[in-house]
Amino acid sequence: MKSNKIIGFIAAAAFVFILGMPTDKSYKADTELGVSYATHVENIGWQGAVENGQEAGTDGKGLRIEALKLNLTNAPEGAHIQYQGHVQNIGWQDWKQDGEEAGTDGKGLRVEALRIKLKNMPGYSVQYRAHVQNIGWQDWVSDGQEAGTDGKGFRIEALEVKIVKVSDNSTVGVSYAGHVQNVGWQDAVENGQISGTEGKGLRVEALKLNLTNAPEGAHIKYQGHVENIGWQEAVQDGEEAGTDGRGFRVEAIKIALENLPGYSVQYRAHVQNIGWQDWVSDGQEAGTDGKGLRIEAIEVRIVKTADGSTPKPVDFIDYSNIPQPAFDKDKTKMDWNSSDKLNQEVNKIENPTGIIYAYNDAGDKITGNVFDAIDLQGNYVADREATEEQAKNNLIKLYDYNNGGLYTAQNGTVYKVAGVYKEYTSTKSNDIDTLKKAVKKLNTQFMTSGYDQSKTFDRLYVVTDGTGTFWINRVVVYLTK
Repeated sequence: MKSNKIIGFIAAAAFVFILGMPTDKSYKADTELGVSYATHVENIGWQGAVENGQEAGTDGKGLRIEALKLNLTNAPEGAHIQYQGHVQNIGWQDWKQDGEEAGTDGKGLRVEALRIKLKNMPGYSVQYRAHVQNIGWQDWVSDGQEAGTDGKGFRIEALEVKIVKVSDNSTVGVSYAGHVQNVGWQDAVENGQISGTEGKGLRVEALKLNLTNAPEGAHIKYQGHVENIGWQEAVQDGEEAGTDGRGFRVEAIKIALENLPGYSVQYRAHVQNIGWQDWVSDGQEAGTDGKGLRIEAIEVRIVKTADGSTPKPVDFIDYSNIPQPAFDKDKTKMDWNSSDKLNQEVNKIENPTGIIYAYNDAGDKITGNVFDAIDLQGNYVADREATEEQAKNNLIKLYDYNNGGLYTAQNGTVYKVAGVYKEYTSTKSNDIDTLKKAVKKLNTQFMTSGYDQSKTFDRLYVVTDGTGTFWINRVVVYLTK
């Protein structure tokens, strides 16, 4: 019998040798990814590390956790576990990772709250819960959410942490990325993880979502409600909802699935002055509409319905029904007198200035002022004869005659168009005081970098649509060297 086992072992070894060892070295063989963690406890000190949902700390003894360390076990190269402690008399500390100490050791200060998240671990979620003074065991939270309490002075007494696989190559999931104020585009996260920031007061400005491991023909659709814009047209599958580079906050979001039977999309938003809202699903609104509050973070997940049914999504807002300026070309009229007077009253100067070259229909070279050339395109944009993108392209066409740019300044610097933007408001009178009051709403800084502030074109145009409404259009053109 013993010889048979030896022969079998040799045969198996030969088979592995012939085929080669597995090439995926991301994970250690015959082991599962997990987490180990240790806590420093009042009157005890550092306890031995525990793993995968076991209790660290004490339960029922009234002893505070003062510090903690966490590590991943059997994790792929480049993966990290990150954690942040809220400590008595200190508040939220900086994020730590991979065995670094969060909290304090030797100061007698209680850990009151904590957050834990994974980095470079697609398909996995970290879940955790705290045993808190006067509360007991809280519900499980995950992926950067807060466990414990903040501002109540309660000590965390015990902690449980576990890693959960939430998707694999056969499970439909979702990845998503946020464009955040002062941060820019963040890395994509997946399946219920936090995109955005929590506790920093930073607005989410844009979002992109994609399905992962979805069948052909399935789509994820989403629609954003944006500051100064309202509900945008719905987009899908990695397209941008919101705005990038205009400094506008996303205030609400709707998300729905298409051609994905048996699945539901669930999502929730962390909102200014509110915090985390309840989960909503399948086209319902997350965030707020009409309150001017920014979304600061979002979580999204795809779940199988319990009975295999396919939810009917709540309809998106019909973009075509969103009130827009009612411009009838037969009735539209540019109110040049009001436009000129308004620009003078609010100190809009004629900028930039300089010589620009072009050719007329007869092929003759002509010269003009760059301000007049931009002002003409601004007129088209305000009067809806051209979009911002069309106006930009019209100006770019002049590069062929002006040293590869729009114009050359006296110091020899060649300037190009960095961006063309528009915003508008309306009033029922063209009285100058009424117009001045209305125009105070139009002060958006569309670009924050990548342009020369001294060469910015910023002009107001008053247009009447024949219904007694006066539309004040602000057109801004940024130039760069």
